[in-house]
Amino acid sequence: MAAAAQGVVNYFQKQQGIIFISVMNNMSIDCDCVDHPAPVKLTDLLSRIDRQHGTHTIDHAEAIGLGTRKYHIVIIDK
Repeated sequence: MAAAAQGVVNYFQKQQGIIFISVMNNMSIDCDCVDHPAPVKLTDLLSRIDRQHGTHTIDHAEAIGLGTRKYHIVIIDK
């Protein structure tokens, strides 16, 4: 997944540049394609990410220069 994202980034950087905005809304433990996701406890979500080794993609993305794991959370709905 990280390598595929790198291809997209490389293409757009050659054009006019690229900016990333990450938004987490109505997080689900299920696939983001689920129509009516069940409410999830944060611990359930983190457990699944850990069990599926979900951070490997993020680790690799950082290693190939797609960003950093350092971030600042800004809540915009208050």
